Amino acid sequence: MFNCICELLNDPASISVLCSICIVLYYIVSALFIRANNKPDSKLKLFKKNGIIDWLTSIVWVSCTGILIYSLFNLCIVRMTMSLGYLVIYYFLFIFLFSIIYGLIDWHTTNLFEGIPEKGKWIAEAQYLILSIQTQTTLGYSTYKPKDWRVELLTCIHALLGIFFMTIFISLSINAFKQ
Repeated sequence: MFNCICELLNDPASISVLCSICIVLYYIVSALFIRANNKPDSKLKLFKKNGIIDWLTSIVWVSCTGILIYSLFNLCIVRMTMSLGYLVIYYFLFIFLFSIIYGLIDWHTTNLFEGIPEKGKWIAEAQYLILSIQTQTTLGYSTYKPKDWRVELLTCIHALLGIFFMTIFISLSINAFKQ
């Protein structure tokens, strides 16, 4: 069992599929949560905010991000087997997974982000995605930004991952050009 998990973590194709499935499932489950919490007479009582399903699914989404981070560093630094194609796929997966994490933080807490007025609605999901793109590309914040030091620390880690991606991308591109 442990060997099977280790093999999975060393296979960028499997990790890419796993994280892609997690992203799609997040948006499907989010539709249920948004509907259940915006309509008081909703029959989706299992999907109420801060219920057991809410916390369990939140743990799954954060775990997917952790697995992707571990896989990235394992394949790029320890094994040095990351291909340029999978690096690009990982780059976009990170944008979506951190967007999910920002959404989870805003969902479970209050007032940690500035400029995201529609918490618990679909427009907020787009705003978290914009925040994630701005952070990972180190573009800089526009309307949406963190207000709390803990979220700022998370966005700093996210920005450092974006810089790490660019460094590895340039390195792999130069090596490919030399060969």
